[in-house]
Amino acid sequence: MDATVKAIETTGTIDAQHRLLLDEPLPVACPTKVRVIILLPEEADINEKEWLYAAASNPAFDFQPYWPASPRHSGIYRQ
Repeated sequence: MDATVKAIETTGTIDAQHRLLLDEPLPVACPTKVRVIILLPEEADINEKEWLYAAASNPAFDFQPYWPASPRHSGIYRQ
């Protein structure tokens, strides 16, 4: 395969015989060999409440946002 490739994004359906059927014709001039990447939707998407719980309990998200020192954002300057 050539070192230079062109990406074409399209949609399609995988039928009962496991064949890929594209929704529209591809804009290519002649028959040619191609590589195909299939992006499948997740079987069960996580809902927002589950995502927020997972993010809140994950140490990767355990950080404090940076707020500039100002009376509006910090209790230090309150009188």
